[in-house]
Amino acid sequence: MVSSFAEEATNKAGLRMGVAAAYLFLLIYSIGIDVAGVVFYSELFPNHLRAKGLALSICVIALTDLVYLQVASTVSLSFQPTFIYHFGF
Repeated sequence: MVSSFAEEATNKAGLRMGVAAAYLFLLIYSIGIDVAGVVFYSELFPNHLRAKGLALSICVIALTDLVYLQVASTVSLSFQPTFIYHFGF
């Protein structure tokens, strides 16, 4: 929930809905989109390289996520009103 709608934690229902929406998004994403990527990455490599290739793919995803998360806080301080539009959320 955007902080402009939750001034000093007075909107309890809105704050609860923000947390519930975040968990719901994670649930749906991990059931659908995330699983399809892992299955696709494992099928990309031949049988004798499948385990190492999948480990490498997941490692690259984790490292790019780490970079994205480290940069997001700096960008949110610079573009606070338009942060949502720059990162596609």
